[in-house]
Amino acid sequence: MANMPSFSLLRPSTYVCARCAFRAADVSPKATRRWIGMKYLSKVADAETKWQEKALEIKDGKQKSMLSILEERNLVEAMTG
Repeated sequence: MANMPSFSLLRPSTYVCARCAFRAADVSPKATRRWIGMKYLSKVADAETKWQEKALEIKDGKQKSMLSILEERNLVEAMTG
């Protein structure tokens, strides 16, 4: 027993490797910054325009609303009443 080392060769139960600890500690602004491109913004604007046009068609009676289609198929009545 006199020849036994005084330190333990077992690693602690909450061992984290050095690479994982470095990644967890890395909070560079590059990782937290998110850029939104002009192509994405134009797609959002186009979708909003199409949504407004569709709403006008429904209000004018040129196209049926989703609720009226579901009522015709008796799906709304079956779920609510």
